[in-house]
Amino acid sequence: MRELNAEFAAKLTPLTAFVVIGLSWVSFSAPLTTNQVLTAYQAGREYAPLTILYPANDTVFPPEIIPCAFSWRENNGKSDTWLVLVGLQDEPRRHSFLCHKAEWVPASADWELIKQRSRGKAAEVTVLGFRRDAPGQILSRGRIQVTTSPDPVGAPLF
Repeated sequence: MRELNAEFAAKLTPLTAFVVIGLSWVSFSAPLTTNQVLTAYQAGREYAPLTILYPANDTVFPPEIIPCAFSWRENNGKSDTWLVLVGLQDEPRRHSFLCHKAEWVPASADWELIKQRSRGKAAEVTVLGFRRDAPGQILSRGRIQVTTSPDPVGAPLF
């Protein structure tokens, strides 16, 4: 019986070490916050270009439109995380959203706020690219402006 326990313990020790080391890496990695990125961001500085594929710059949305997918391509391909900033007129702070893929679809409540606050005036959408393990180093940036029409379409789109 002692031989069986010794054999079991010998097999268990490497497995235990693997689990403990793996869990310590997961549990001790700090959560990413938007403040880490915003602290590093300098609006007047040049960054590598990031191309926003959709929507196009100066798009005018009808007020009835459902949330659209903002998508982009990074020319240098180094980022693995992005921060979307939405600046609305008459609001001193920008709304920020973390993304782990090169696409962002606003939640319905956020989209309604964006549409409401951009009726007849531009909202600036800025996408900042960075690596999750180095949020203090902005690698790329793209910017567009979007507006929501003050007038409803008045007919079905499709």
